Amino acid sequence: MAIRFKYLGQEYQADTPEEAIKLEALLRAATEKKAKADPAFARKVAQVESGWTEEKLRHALNKIGPMQMKMLVRIWENETIDAEDLAKELGLPSQVALAGVLSGLSKQLKPLNVRPNDILQIDVLWTGRNKTRIFAFQPGFEAVAEEYGFADSFLMDEESNRKQKKK
Repeated sequence: MAIRFKYLGQEYQADTPEEAIKLEALLRAATEKKAKADPAFARKVAQVESGWTEEKLRHALNKIGPMQMKMLVRIWENETIDAEDLAKELGLPSQVALAGVLSGLSKQLKPLNVRPNDILQIDVLWTGRNKTRIFAFQPGFEAVAEEYGFADSFLMDEESNRKQKKK
């Protein structure tokens, strides 16, 4: 009986479980080697592995509120940003208020079976007793956002909102 498996969205077949394991290991090694040499390929692999598609991205972005969208724009503009600076850029009084924005993101995305950590990577750094949270996008989300031009639309929407507020 043939063993079938998928790797990066493509179906493969092997005669035995051992062959399937070896083939998958060879595929992973070849993918890792190519990804190290080709950043565009690495982004595409991250996108496929993450499960992000244009449709999923559109649904997620249409589901979130204005404050959550503003947060995503700020992270995009900065690539990485710590929680304190992110709260300031969003006009929030504290990191506790930022936690509320994140909670809202979680609640808005839940019906789509998307979690905030499918979109955001939050690293915690400790310096002595000081804790710093660093926000960035998950590579798969970032790749699909970049590929489909949604990052540009984030920034254009944000810029038009800023101009309207100045009038």
